[in-house]
Amino acid sequence: MVGGSSSGSAVAVAGCLCYGSLGTDTAGSVRIPAATCGVIGFKPTNGLLETTGCYPLAPSLDTIGVLARSVLDVAILFYFAAEARVAERVLPRLSEKFRSTKTWSDSEFWPLQNQWRVAVCHEHVHGRYSASESLQNQINTALGTTTYTFSKLDGIKDFSHIIKNATTVLHVEAAATHYNRLQGYDGPQLSEISRATTLPGVAIPAVWYQLALRERFLLRDTFVERYLSSNDIMVTPILPYGLVPWSHVHTQSNTFNPYALLALFSWTAFVNYLGLPAVVLPIGVDDKGLPVCLQAIARPEEDEKLLSFAYQVEQECSRRDKNYE
Repeated sequence: MVGGSSSGSAVAVAGCLCYGSLGTDTAGSVRIPAATCGVIGFKPTNGLLETTGCYPLAPSLDTIGVLARSVLDVAILFYFAAEARVAERVLPRLSEKFRSTKTWSDSEFWPLQNQWRVAVCHEHVHGRYSASESLQNQINTALGTTTYTFSKLDGIKDFSHIIKNATTVLHVEAAATHYNRLQGYDGPQLSEISRATTLPGVAIPAVWYQLALRERFLLRDTFVERYLSSNDIMVTPILPYGLVPWSHVHTQSNTFNPYALLALFSWTAFVNYLGLPAVVLPIGVDDKGLPVCLQAIARPEEDEKLLSFAYQVEQECSRRDKNYE
């Protein structure tokens, strides 16, 4: 199961049909396909990449993201996709490196950090979406060097409220954006899955949406203070059940499981609502040879630090796999 509106981008990158690709991430649709295809999927801080020309869904959540086969490739694509002033502010190390040498070198650009402070959360407020034991073990193994100091979280405070607000904003803005198509007045009608996203927004009271917007930055600042003030990075699962068969998440399948479908977005949508940068990267394979990934989250506009962390995990996992072979 590939999943997400950027699934074509992820498949093209994974199949080596292109160097990298852009994608759209409103509730996880860059990160989920990246996780299912075993490539890097990066959702920058909201607003860093221009969305002009992007087919809209929920404008205040819509984010342009990048997919590639290595973290350095993602960083390069992100650098050139951003406006110059944004790149200079958010990617100072990469900007300086490119101005001085016009070349790219893993070892020169990404000096490895001696110590990362990492908050790790495996537990979801809705227990069925907590990471499986095997996934927890693989994440712990990927971060199991002396390079990382852990603070293990029992859960994310106010997580249920954040998810509720994220869902409210998604549905209301999707309904407003595509209201004419929902009515059949403007071009072809929406697909079944698009209607399932937009239709609830018609019934949600306006005051709920206004409250979700009003609370947004307070909840973001509180989240950052709680989990990212004394930590550099937060690490979470991305697919809590691992990679699932398409038949479990396709609504027309005889074995469709709604919880399996909802699990895909259980660790992603809240990131868009809070406007934080996040990256998904593979850390190994499961007993079926399918990719296993983690999600790393950083403070707003600390995108370069996030990519630096992802690069270090990527390199350490690569060395571990070579030693194992």
